[in-house]
Amino acid sequence: MPDMDSREYDRLKERGFKDYSLGHRRMYLSAIDQMDAADRAFSIFEAGFGIGYGLKQMLAADVVGRYVGCEPQVDSYNYTVGEMAEVPLADRLTLIHSPFTEDMVSAYGADFEHAFCIEVIEHVPLDLQADFIARLAAMLTPGGTLWLSTPCKLRNAREGVRTTDEWEAMLRQQFGEVTVDRSQWTYLYRCR
Repeated sequence: MPDMDSREYDRLKERGFKDYSLGHRRMYLSAIDQMDAADRAFSIFEAGFGIGYGLKQMLAADVVGRYVGCEPQVDSYNYTVGEMAEVPLADRLTLIHSPFTEDMVSAYGADFEHAFCIEVIEHVPLDLQADFIARLAAMLTPGGTLWLSTPCKLRNAREGVRTTDEWEAMLRQQFGEVTVDRSQWTYLYRCR
């Protein structure tokens, strides 16, 4: 990822931004490695693209045919829009500043082969998470994959959010196949 303009970085830090770039990149790279990308570009939806950790990894791996990303945090959205304005594949990208409550299926379709929700679900209120996951599932083509990661096990216990088993059970209600990669800094769920 290119270096962030120091003024923009300072402004994000003042608003509570924490730089988890190394862990986030690893999470995306693990998912990208598992995508069947042999000379193929995918339609990808991302909930919470932040400052573009994942998008930059996807573009570098040349797996983006069409990308629609939603980011509710204005500073992160503005930063990523600026970063992506000059990339060669900018015409394949649709970046949206919107809360996650927008009806994305009506606006952008249900034809995404991959959906990403990396370190985002914990920002959705607990009582709305199952509905949010159902809406992400509705955006996928038959056989499409949701890549979801959650806060680390220690953070889950400290903050009283769902355990890994509870996440897996909720995801299994929406998807037939759920695998959990526990080798990452946080767990990565692959849901089909």
